[in-house]
Amino acid sequence: MVNNDEIFIDKYVFECLGELTIDYSRLSVVKYSPDLKVDKKIHNQTDMIYLWVIPKEDKKKIIYVGETRNSVKHRWNQHERAFTELLNQLGRIRNETLNKVRIIQLLNNDGNNRKKQRQFLTLMTGHDAPESVYVYAKKAKQQEIMGVNVSLRHAEEQAIMDKFDPKLNNIKPIHNE
Repeated sequence: MVNNDEIFIDKYVFECLGELTIDYSRLSVVKYSPDLKVDKKIHNQTDMIYLWVIPKEDKKKIIYVGETRNSVKHRWNQHERAFTELLNQLGRIRNETLNKVRIIQLLNNDGNNRKKQRQFLTLMTGHDAPESVYVYAKKAKQQEIMGVNVSLRHAEEQAIMDKFDPKLNNIKPIHNE
């Protein structure tokens, strides 16, 4: 059965670049695995819109939309560092090895401001967690404005957020009082 998210992904020609998985054998835990069948050039293209998509009840659900002036590969490295820092912080503070159950406990008790990373890890370690999150991307549109070619990546990102209200884009930061 096709849903609105799937129709949108197909209509605007987003290409599946790979997947994000939880890898408990690595320190970083969240691992990006590029799809080797996809042309390697797209992983390094600049000025991109990207989506994190989960399979949900045999459908696709957009849970995050982002944009990057750099490549999706470069942007993922930034996301991965944020996850790694959060998990290292959680593990170091408590001087322990992390596993799925312990990550859930620590995330529930952690008061830092990395809400997007915390929410993603909570999603990926919950009782109905998806096996993977798929990364889709496309080149942002360009438009000539006042004689200058301008990227519409910010506008495209905002339009997708307005249309689909992705779970991880709408997290309010925790304010320590």
